[in-house]
This record gives sequence, structure tokens and C-alpha cells, in this order.
Amino acid sequence: MPFSFVDDVRALLDVLGLDTAAVVANSFGGRVAIDFALAHPERTRALVLIAPALTGVLIGSREDSDRFLYDYRRAVGKHFRDRG
Repeated sequence: MPFSFVDDVRALLDVLGLDTAAVVANSFGGRVAIDFALAHPERTRALVLIAPALTGVLIGSREDSDRFLYDYRRAVGKHFRDRG
């Protein structure tokens, strides 16, 4: 099985006996936190991200970058609002 930061976060929560967690991360850790929240939304109570990296993002111009980040933040916010 290949290494996965997301699997490591899940395993850590299991070892600590935590069903859910508020995940706080920055930079590359933010990337891992986002990927974890998308893979395990039932275990993610909240995300606090500071300048996160993003998986699979290839951004061209500044306008493309701004638009992508705006759309991304809206989608993540909607996901957590819809969960109640």
C-alpha cells in the first residue's frame, strides 16, 4: 500500500480515540487537511486553513488563480453548511 498523509491523519485520530476533529493546518499541512476533509467528511468537524497548498492545482494567470480560489472556497463552505 502506498504512503498517504490522509491515511496517517485518520490513523492518528483512531489511535487518539477521536471520532471527529477540528483540523488546523497551514501550507502543505493545509493540503493534507483539505484532502482529509474531502475523504472523511464525517470525521472533520471544522477546518482552519492558513495559506493551504491544493492537490492537483495548475493555475495559469492571476485572474484564473483568483477565480479558482473563489469557487473553491465557496464549494468548501457550502459542503460544511449543508452538513448542518
